[in-house]
Amino acid sequence: MLRNPQKAAPWAQRGASVALVDVHDTDALALVFAHILQHPVQEENIPPTAWLAYYKANGFSDKAARSYANMTAIFINQRYDRPTNPVKGVTDLASYLRAELAGCTP
Repeated sequence: MLRNPQKAAPWAQRGASVALVDVHDTDALALVFAHILQHPVQEENIPPTAWLAYYKANGFSDKAARSYANMTAIFINQRYDRPTNPVKGVTDLASYLRAELAGCTP
């Protein structure tokens, strides 16, 4: 179940098929995964102080956990150069995940 189902994206509230999703909207991302995997997906808010331990607990090596924790901080804090004219592919997130997760079972 989602923490804030009332915040569900309009397409999800209407029961429409999964469409483009803002990758910064964790509720919408959880809905995309739930739709594709056909079971409820719970978003989980991990505080920054727990990122390293969380990555390690999920199988990352010490070096990889540090790297991912740093990348997470950079992304969350938006401390990177954002392109002024990004080139975006034609595949939306939902289509990509559907293809990558085909055949996965919960």
